[in-house]
Amino acid sequence: MKKGNDRRIGAQGRFLRGTLLLLFALGVAAGPAAQDGTDDRYAERSALTEELLGDAGEESLFLRNALLTVRRHEYIEPDLAPLAYGDLALPLADGSLLPSPGTIVRAILAARPAFGEKVLIAGRGTGYAAALLERLGVYLFQADPGVPERNDPKTRARSDLFLEEWYADAPFDLVWLHASRSEVPASILALVRDGGSLVVSLRGSGSFQTLVIMRRSGDQWNVVSLGEGEFSRWEGGS
Repeated sequence: MKKGNDRRIGAQGRFLRGTLLLLFALGVAAGPAAQDGTDDRYAERSALTEELLGDAGEESLFLRNALLTVRRHEYIEPDLAPLAYGDLALPLADGSLLPSPGTIVRAILAARPAFGEKVLIAGRGTGYAAALLERLGVYLFQADPGVPERNDPKTRARSDLFLEEWYADAPFDLVWLHASRSEVPASILALVRDGGSLVVSLRGSGSFQTLVIMRRSGDQWNVVSLGEGEFSRWEGGS
């Protein structure tokens, strides 16, 4: 009897998750809300989306909608607003760096965060990437001194950057560290679940950095380069 009940509960859980995913997908498929005349930069976001995703298949549907919806110009200084929808990294007032949209898209496509997964994004200048991730249906945990505190069913945000404070919420399916590191300490690796991923930029000489995704399999890590450039000016994360 107990085994039969377990099967029914399991089936109900899968049905509920599938229903939620379907509802979320229907909302995404409908696309961004009709323009109300106040959003005069939608055409620029549309052009950027096509540049970054082109004829990518259905697996990019959620990301495409996120790029069309999130207003990148709201995450930068007003005097840089004309550059918001170029594929450019832009400096922020606190000295940090907002990565280029192409960098963020490459990382998302490589990490493939799934609906309902737990994602921790930490660092400085995380706002735009966090907003895109939220629209992918993940459970988002954000650590950034530049964001307001939030504690709701889908998003927790705190202004501290002491990653040990997040151990109670670990492990995460994806840890996205907006930081430039010469190496990644074990304290950060411990936040990633077995089978999960870590995105971080590894520092070379000068401002040279390599963005990588590190995939965990037990105690082993498979490291794949996602490109070179300057992705972050924060060296924190203990």
